[in-house]
Amino acid sequence: MDFVTRAREELDLTQEQREQIETIVKESQARTRAYWEQCSPQIRAEFKATQNKIREVLTPEQCEKFEQIMKQRRPSHREDRGRKRPDPDSPRLQDNSAEAEVR
Repeated sequence: MDFVTRAREELDLTQEQREQIETIVKESQARTRAYWEQCSPQIRAEFKATQNKIREVLTPEQCEKFEQIMKQRRPSHREDRGRKRPDPDSPRLQDNSAEAEVR
């Protein structure tokens, strides 16, 4: 459940309060998207570099399992994408998401 819906249900907001909160959240999401666009290439590169370093220390069998783990991990990121997460291949940056800012 998104923040605005939860706030509306649990805080018994007036129409004016709902509109103000929706505006605040939308503005925050726009700022967060702009920040993400600036830093996502570096974050993605760092995440891939980390995975490559991990692969270097694994045995071939462990590397196969690691690849399976990484493949299993990706669908959960895609599911989050409906919640406006920036990139399915990025590490979870929940504290930097627009929703986390308003939780």
